[in-house]
Amino acid sequence: MKVLKVLPLLVATSLSAQGIEVTVYNNNQGFIKESREFNFSKGVSEFSFKDIASGILPTSVHLSGKSWDVNILEQNYRYDLVSIDKIFEKYLEEKVVIKLDKGEVFEGKLLAIPQQNKIVIGSKNGIQIINTDEVITFDFPELPEGLISKPELAWKLYSKKTGKQNIELSYLSSGLNWNAEYVALVNDKDTAMDLTSWVSVNNRSGKTFKNAQLKVIAGTLNQATNQFGNLRHLKSQSPAIMDGNELHFQAQEESFFEYHLYTIPQKVTLKSNEEKQVTMFADSKVKTKKVYRFDKSYDTGKPENVDVVLTFENSKDDGLGLPLPQGRFRIYKKDSKGSNQLIGEDRIEHTPKDEEVKLKVGEAFDVVGERRTKENRRISNRVNEQTIEVSLRNHKEENIEVIVEARVWGDWEILKSNYQYTKKSASKIEFKIPVKKDGESTLEYEIRFKH
Repeated sequence: MKVLKVLPLLVATSLSAQGIEVTVYNNNQGFIKESREFNFSKGVSEFSFKDIASGILPTSVHLSGKSWDVNILEQNYRYDLVSIDKIFEKYLEEKVVIKLDKGEVFEGKLLAIPQQNKIVIGSKNGIQIINTDEVITFDFPELPEGLISKPELAWKLYSKKTGKQNIELSYLSSGLNWNAEYVALVNDKDTAMDLTSWVSVNNRSGKTFKNAQLKVIAGTLNQATNQFGNLRHLKSQSPAIMDGNELHFQAQEESFFEYHLYTIPQKVTLKSNEEKQVTMFADSKVKTKKVYRFDKSYDTGKPENVDVVLTFENSKDDGLGLPLPQGRFRIYKKDSKGSNQLIGEDRIEHTPKDEEVKLKVGEAFDVVGERRTKENRRISNRVNEQTIEVSLRNHKEENIEVIVEARVWGDWEILKSNYQYTKKSASKIEFKIPVKKDGESTLEYEIRFKH
């Protein structure tokens, strides 16, 4: 007969869940805060949170309460989960009942874990080896002690009094990530776009968060330093924005430390193994500019297509002026029938307001460029001179301008050029070259390098 030991402890009873808050970062990590009400008895007792994320970082767990009359004696993270192999392991040398498909029943002591479709039991008739293909059921008296179906956190604590206590649990978990998703519809002349933005949250944490307050943080956090402790003190104002009689459900953005925090106004259910999109910003009309760019720091040897780039200023004057979290831009345009067609996509990094955004849409089919070094002269051990030629051909039915970017190094000097250049940085210059429709333009410049 199996004897069960009874712990000389009281068990705290969970009365109700008070709320859950999930903050998601860009580094596959989330901060989870959950409140529940427990009924404690005075003295030593145990209580547990059973429904937690399987990606939990146990050392990040923090427990607190508003009227805290409890001393924590012990904290445990239990993750010895139920599996067929573990049940058999726990029942080695214990009695089991095996029912076969022919109606036979075997009772005996389990002597070995099933291997190669065989199981070994010892009974009053001796040692028996049974083919597991013939087994209908294995009957075990109960779930072995210590095995659980889901990970859980358990505490042993001392309560100074009997009564209800609000307990707040917070912890970090892997498996939660988010990115911004941007959808841009460019107008006929490529001078403006209608911009829609989404928060896309991916939940691989192993837990479903029902009716959660969702927040996301844009920024790069150093995981070696604990930046999460103060998050539990965030207090949200109502992020829903009223415009007349219409309620716009968009994220409320606020500066937080050196990052940006976005609060989703409505409660959200994040199911396990689900990717969910919620609105980030209200739709915006943003001024844009289409740019042709040829950026080759090597001799191409043959014509190569020129890049097409859409640029815009992330400013209020141009229709935006908001901190833009890192994410993917998908860019569309209407065809002659009025149907939206994808014309390209790109990713952006975290971009503050009043900064320029450049989106590489693709390569221009009808515009090509070719770079070659016409002459390379070694003046001395430390000085070289080069003559560079860039040919641009435009097969479109309109005049265009191509920006030619050139990489430079060391102590450099442009000796001669048939087009003006602009110094963009210590290592990059650019030329703006007009190219007529069905025409060709050639840039030629001489440059001296000292090293």
